[in-house]
Amino acid sequence: MSPLNRNWLTVAGVGYQAAGHVTTETLGWLQSADRLFFLVYDPIAEEWLRALNPSAVSLSDCARPRQPLSDCCRQMETIILEALRQGMNVCAVFSGHPSVGVDVAHHMLQKAGDEGYPVRMVPAVSAIDCLFADLGVEPADGFQVFEAETLMMNDYRIDKQSGLIILQPGTMGITRVHVKPRNPRLRIIGLQKFLMNVYQAGHEVVVYEAAMLPIAGPRIESTTLARLIDVELTPISTLYIPPQARYRASGRRTPEGPDEGRSFALTRRFAAPSPRGRGTSRKDDVRRAIADSQRVPDSDQPT
Repeated sequence: MSPLNRNWLTVAGVGYQAAGHVTTETLGWLQSADRLFFLVYDPIAEEWLRALNPSAVSLSDCARPRQPLSDCCRQMETIILEALRQGMNVCAVFSGHPSVGVDVAHHMLQKAGDEGYPVRMVPAVSAIDCLFADLGVEPADGFQVFEAETLMMNDYRIDKQSGLIILQPGTMGITRVHVKPRNPRLRIIGLQKFLMNVYQAGHEVVVYEAAMLPIAGPRIESTTLARLIDVELTPISTLYIPPQARYRASGRRTPEGPDEGRSFALTRRFAAPSPRGRGTSRKDDVRRAIADSQRVPDSDQPT
């Protein structure tokens, strides 16, 4: 059978805020699937998916208490691929972005592709996207992002002049469903010591959690690296470490830590207007430059 005539596997994400981040593209795949599998954080999104597509099936049953996480992921992959092999058009959807911290999504796309099925991953809103918006971070200034255990287990070089995003610090050491590690505090202490080889003890660390509901705000808790062990980290927590103090194009310094005064998020969001003037931005400058480059010189105007 030609691949053009074969059923397909699509992996998508619903972002957060009770499916408020769902794109039009993702919505089409969710509705058109013969079988929709989902694993989402909040019950409102779950009910919305069931109403959107009557074939919707939760993958939460794959996560039995005390089951190894690796077995849970394999079971999800088996269920999804079995529906695909039965000739169904399948869509698997997760909270956030399916490419960020969802290993099973990558594994089943690779396996289905190797078997000759058309596969695709649809872009979605991730926790990182929400962090950029809520903290006022400009990613074009440079940033690094690592999963917490991956960062500690590998000899990665951290660039202090760029912002650092650490994903899933609250799940370090968890290998079984609903089973916490014996000494979770020791894991955080290990991460803290690792980071203190790079940053000063007083350097600011922001604990961030994206808003799960449109009526709720995000969690933005500023602390110092020295006090990180005193802050509660949940499975959805993300750490953001601002870059070391440096001068921006506007002449203002980015904050180095609490000793600099206001917290990083407030300094970035409410910074004084740059010399380009009130009501304009870097995007305005780019648009103006593009328009200028496309303008026909007076000498070349047709007569």
